[in-house]
Amino acid sequence: MPYTNPDDRITGHVVSVGDLNYQIHQLIDRHLPNNPSYAQYNGVLGVLVAVQMELYRRLIAPYEFTKSVQNGDCRPYNNRRSEV
Repeated sequence: MPYTNPDDRITGHVVSVGDLNYQIHQLIDRHLPNNPSYAQYNGVLGVLVAVQMELYRRLIAPYEFTKSVQNGDCRPYNNRRSEV
């Protein structure tokens, strides 16, 4: 858990990745009941993985593809380009 500015914790301002980490933890804490079960923890982990995958697919992969076209790809992928 990152140490964040206590004022930002109260206001919910997200100005750094540490603040974002803190806010995500707070959201998870509000979602989980007292004494969560393994299945509930597992469900939260599944959501986090899905969020990670969607973020990569929708935002990061297109960005990386654009940069590889602009700057040239690197080995070993430069001989295996597939269109996105």
